[in-house]
Amino acid sequence: MIEWLVLGFVLVVGSITDLRSREVSDWLCYAGIASGVGIALVSSVYAFSFISLLKSLLGLLVFGVIGWLFYFSNQWASGDAFVLAGVGAFFGFELSVDSLWLGFVFDLFVVASFYSVFWLVWLAFSNWSRFIVQFPKSVAFFSWTKGSLFVLIFILMFSLFFPSWYGLVLAVLVFLLFYLLPFAHAVQQCCFIKRISPSGLTLGDWLGESIKVGGKVIVSKEKRGLGAQDIELIMRLHSQGRLSTVMLKTGIPFVPAFLLAFLLVLWKGNVLLFFLA
Repeated sequence: MIEWLVLGFVLVVGSITDLRSREVSDWLCYAGIASGVGIALVSSVYAFSFISLLKSLLGLLVFGVIGWLFYFSNQWASGDAFVLAGVGAFFGFELSVDSLWLGFVFDLFVVASFYSVFWLVWLAFSNWSRFIVQFPKSVAFFSWTKGSLFVLIFILMFSLFFPSWYGLVLAVLVFLLFYLLPFAHAVQQCCFIKRISPSGLTLGDWLGESIKVGGKVIVSKEKRGLGAQDIELIMRLHSQGRLSTVMLKTGIPFVPAFLLAFLLVLWKGNVLLFFLA
């Protein structure tokens, strides 16, 4: 169907730009939203019913709220939130267990989990020399990991009462989960935070630390994405010789996860219902 071809094109282009530059163009976000709503509008006019348009607008609203919740919790950039809102405009919203939008949400949860772990592992190995130095510090930072060995021994002893290998698998998974947060923290510290020249800043960049001049905070790291005025101020301080570098915080390019979840829901539908069946 035409709407899936258009959505697929938007997600492919968004994935490429996100992987290359860690940002999604505003025009692509707006084009995705306009295309989703526009196709629904044409469908409503053709069918002499505004149900398709209403579903599209509700999908835009629901997915937009989800996206902005992740944005305001500092998990996503604004581009990710806009792209997800556009996806919602294509899928629409309806109260049905087997609806495509619900399948996409479940599939995105599954895909995002594996996708994020893959990226963290890949970054850790790609920056091994820095990661191996940072990881013990991150483990020490999360002091509760010291109890992981006792939990492992307890689960292994408990698994002796089961004739299968499920207990061993559970013990290993729980043991690894104890170190997942320190692992992610170590990758973030050594791979996601870097110093660059102010000339390399772009709109929407996130600061890894607040910019201070003379002990005064000029731009706080709590700011969700740098605006044009922020970059202009930083460049002025740089030209005056009062600021040489800034610490930038990057993240995982997440639009490819939307693309993978989209392909999965078209292929298998809701994976939760698929496995339950």
